[in-house]
Amino acid sequence: MAHNNKMSEASANAMADRLAQLANSGFIRIYDGTQPAGADDPLTTQNQLCELLLGSPAFGAASGGMITANPITPGASISADLVLTGDLCGSGDFFCGNVSGQATSPITLDLDKSTFTMTKVPEGAAPPTRPAIDCSGTQSDPPR
Repeated sequence: MAHNNKMSEASANAMADRLAQLANSGFIRIYDGTQPAGADDPLTTQNQLCELLLGSPAFGAASGGMITANPITPGASISADLVLTGDLCGSGDFFCGNVSGQATSPITLDLDKSTFTMTKVPEGAAPPTRPAIDCSGTQSDPPR
């Protein structure tokens, strides 16, 4: 005999809300390399790239048995020891170049061979929606 279990929406919401509470002030860690084959397999050669901190509450109230994540917002300061080298381009409103050094908090991350760009934004003006991402002035992809 087949079982066709059903749950009321109120019960599904209560279970989803309880699950959501477990994520409050939690984190998501992102690693490079190949994903381990299973949840019980250890990390081996993977390096942690970053850690995203979840807010509290991490999720909104359940509706229809589903929970929706709240945005991950910047919460921790980023500390780094950097050396920026580069050239002023054009009228002096654009600066770009190379980065050496490393981020030191909330994670340690080697930034050697990274690049940077900076565009002067006049006081009271909005920053560009598609900022330059290299010294050639290539614009970033549009926001999604």
